[in-house]
Amino acid sequence: MRRDNDSPELMSIGKLSTESGIHASTLRVWEARYQIITPIRTEGGARRYTREDCLRLKWIKALVDLGYKPRLLASLSLDELKVELDSATGASGAGASSHPDVRLGAFGSTAWAASFLSPPSFDAARDVRRVESLSDLEQYVAGLDALVIFTNGLQASLAKRIADLSSAHPSKRWMVVYEFSSAMALSELQSTGVTCLRYPLSPIEFSAQLKSLLAERGRDSAPQRPFFTAESLQTILAEQHKILCECPKHLAQLLLSLHGFVEYSENCADDSPAEALVHKKLRDIATQSIMQLESGLKLALASN
Repeated sequence: MRRDNDSPELMSIGKLSTESGIHASTLRVWEARYQIITPIRTEGGARRYTREDCLRLKWIKALVDLGYKPRLLASLSLDELKVELDSATGASGAGASSHPDVRLGAFGSTAWAASFLSPPSFDAARDVRRVESLSDLEQYVAGLDALVIFTNGLQASLAKRIADLSSAHPSKRWMVVYEFSSAMALSELQSTGVTCLRYPLSPIEFSAQLKSLLAERGRDSAPQRPFFTAESLQTILAEQHKILCECPKHLAQLLLSLHGFVEYSENCADDSPAEALVHKKLRDIATQSIMQLESGLKLALASN
């Protein structure tokens, strides 16, 4: 058992629990049962831990979250744990290490942020800006690529504020990690494209979700160009077709209606910036429907 003075560089079991994401009772069990770490004892007998202890525990927790047994990790050195974790996350694709240029903003529970936004499970951003309030986060939105909000209780007022922010900045990626929420609050966030994750979840799961979210950055969301123009569809409506049924005309009429809806959605997005993301998604859904119906019209016309 190590002994040392109560150095300010050492941390209590409470702080270790917060930074490692491991409950204090679990830390005591691991210490007693597996000797995973050996604390320094102060003159008064209190446990104290080093930064290396904290890093070791973070890596062990990440491996345990992936299915490893604590007793099998207890004897591994820090270097051996790192090799094991690199191998495990590399094989599963769970790590979020492929976006080193990402600028990430985070607000909310400091305990969760310490657990989820720390190596080894998280290594996605070169710049993580943690703020004390949502108002502070709003100041930096323009310079960020993705924003994560941690909250135990997702209140309707908070959900609306986040939804408004995400609608006003549709090019940003938004994620909320919550423990309790009403269905209405979740619905409001999801309708504006915010990714919602319910706690408890492991840092590896969080990292995989964030990696997937960041992979959407830069994707071209512009709608595809339709094959049939409005003029050609009008011509199809006016023509006689060899096919006995009226399918070509019905399809042409549906396509004309969808073209009108696409234009309507684009106008709605311009008229209501707060709901722009919703209308752009509706526009893209309608455009996808156009592409599918066009394949049917081509098939019907080929029968002529």
